[in-house]
Amino acid sequence: MRLTLIGHASLFIETADCRVLMDPVLWDPHQEGLFHVHPAREVLHARLPPLDVLVISHRHLDHFDIRSLAHLPRQVQVVVPQDPLLEQSLRALGFEEVHALAPLTEFFVGGTRFVTTPSRAPVREFGLVIQDETGTCFNAVDTVLDASAVAAVRQVAPTLDVFLASWQPMLEVDFQWNRPVAFPVQRYAELLGHVAALEPRAVVPGANGFRYCGISSWLNQVVFPVSRARFCVDVKRALGDCAVFPMDPGDVLEFGAGGFRLDAGGASFVRRLPEARVSLDFRPVDFDGRLVDAPCAPDEAAAIRASVERVMDVELPRFLEEADATCWRLHQQHGVVQQLDVVFPDERLSWCIDFTASPPRMARGASSLATVHSLVTASVLHGIASGTRTWDYAIMGGFYRRFLTFEPQAPLSDPLRLRFPSGQAQASVIEAEVARWAGVRPLSSARAPRALLQRCGVFPTGATAR
Repeated sequence: MRLTLIGHASLFIETADCRVLMDPVLWDPHQEGLFHVHPAREVLHARLPPLDVLVISHRHLDHFDIRSLAHLPRQVQVVVPQDPLLEQSLRALGFEEVHALAPLTEFFVGGTRFVTTPSRAPVREFGLVIQDETGTCFNAVDTVLDASAVAAVRQVAPTLDVFLASWQPMLEVDFQWNRPVAFPVQRYAELLGHVAALEPRAVVPGANGFRYCGISSWLNQVVFPVSRARFCVDVKRALGDCAVFPMDPGDVLEFGAGGFRLDAGGASFVRRLPEARVSLDFRPVDFDGRLVDAPCAPDEAAAIRASVERVMDVELPRFLEEADATCWRLHQQHGVVQQLDVVFPDERLSWCIDFTASPPRMARGASSLATVHSLVTASVLHGIASGTRTWDYAIMGGFYRRFLTFEPQAPLSDPLRLRFPSGQAQASVIEAEVARWAGVRPLSSARAPRALLQRCGVFPTGATAR
């Protein structure tokens, strides 16, 4: 079996009789412009090899990149989790064979066996076990493992040659939510424990190969607490004789009965680029995380201001008045006054919501009585309201932040995120991307159509793996 790292979570996998492309992201920047693959790479699009199977692990846009998908052949077998947004978007792009699978579903393409693996994350996602006559690999992607998920993987793959491990206990939103930005000792120990429990012959640090860029680049000092080098050393300490292969874009790992061979830069269609060192050093006490909005042209600035004022002076007050009163019951119990600050390039405007009133009352101005504070840049609030930005972009990019001055009995609902639901925002962005890219010509070809054979269903407890 041969594994080629395209970058971040994008993999090209060649089994004895099948070619698989997983989570393709073929251009940078991606994730709405927030991320660049790191280390930097160049994908030679004209050299992309033919493929049989396309796998999307979940809906996050650093794994589900519409531009990249639009450039792939539509006749391939496509495997996704049971997420209607994924299935509908792929069919809208013109993919003909889309299979939405539950975790722990087994299927075959030719003589290659696949099993989707579970995750305890709130998003619908899976990892993937791939097995052919040469060996078995498990790509965890972003799946959140626990003891039961590890046991399930051991059940379907008792002998594991290569584990593409989730290795970075990222602090993606901790600063934005006013949580401690401290090294996550327990989470990191759990990740290492999962690696040890799976007992692979070799470990590859998987996914997590990106950096923040542009106005969000300050997050590079906050989000990534573990270096890849440290993870590799810690795995060797934990597993002893386990091989560890850190892979960069363009590297190829081949394994089978003869052992392992890493061919650095061996790919014909992707290569690592030389670049000045970009610091991903974890420095939670030494970074500049001020909330700023990027300047823009006068016409655009006027449109953004009009959009913000329409949301804050008209739409949100109306929503507060018309929403089911149970949405605000906890707010009322705690006597919440929420201040919402909107940051423009040259000023900051404030609004307050008084949840002690029924219905809640919203007005312009700051309040010294505020117990919940939300901050958002004007351009991102406009993007959310107009359906051109997702909440993932707003929060992960550091453009939307929130803190409380008390500890509520349960999580407080967020009026802005109720008014503009996360799923609706993401669907709108993806729909626009589909419309933009649907007509492009594929860069590569599908091989002769391969059947995705009868899915064998979910493994019952205690089932015997092959």
